[in-house]
Amino acid sequence: MGVKLRMRGKVKIVIGIVIAAIVIPSVIYTISPLFINTTINEPIPVSASPVFEKFMNLTEEGRIQAADNMTQQEKMMIMTMAAKKIIP
Repeated sequence: MGVKLRMRGKVKIVIGIVIAAIVIPSVIYTISPLFINTTINEPIPVSASPVFEKFMNLTEEGRIQAADNMTQQEKMMIMTMAAKKIIP
């Protein structure tokens, strides 16, 4: 009978440790915003480059003609900016 009591005590301790291992990090994660203050110091994004804006304001035929005269690097820049642009 004494062995069973010791086993129950050990099981309770293990269960307590497992619960504490889950609860303590959860509580710390939940309340940490109260103590951690992070300030982001980034410039506000500038609108797209004038080249991109000029290209986007062209008609479809104008874009095709402009693309024919662009270097591969210029085409990649336009495509990258178009992919990043948020269209309302």
